Amino acid sequence: MARFSRSVAPKVELKDLCQLLMVASVVTRWWSAWLLAERVAAIAKVNKEALNSIKTSHGWDEIRTLEDDDYALINLFVEFFRPMKELSDILGGEQFSTIQLVLPGVKEIRRQIKKHEDHPVIGAFVQDFSVEFSR
Repeated sequence: MARFSRSVAPKVELKDLCQLLMVASVVTRWWSAWLLAERVAAIAKVNKEALNSIKTSHGWDEIRTLEDDDYALINLFVEFFRPMKELSDILGGEQFSTIQLVLPGVKEIRRQIKKHEDHPVIGAFVQDFSVEFSR
């Protein structure tokens, strides 16, 4: 997805195909990888072949072609991390007290872990995440 930031043509093509633009993942910006995954999922809902079409038209052969299983996995991770991202956004507020939100937030994260820990695809990741979260 980094190639979108280097050239105008793919951005224009994506906008034409699905009326959305790509979001960049930036290591110094919190949650940018999640925002990128969320945008890829949104693009797929509008036009599942848009990203593959752009990949092909620009000769980006080294980039993997996205398939239904890839989009399903992206959607799972977006769903799993959504409550954590929302809690992070709320707790990052400086205009109001947020301490009262910590315990409900932790409970919601534990609920997400419980909901996904036995999932056949992301279950192992969620179990590892649970161990790290419990520390």
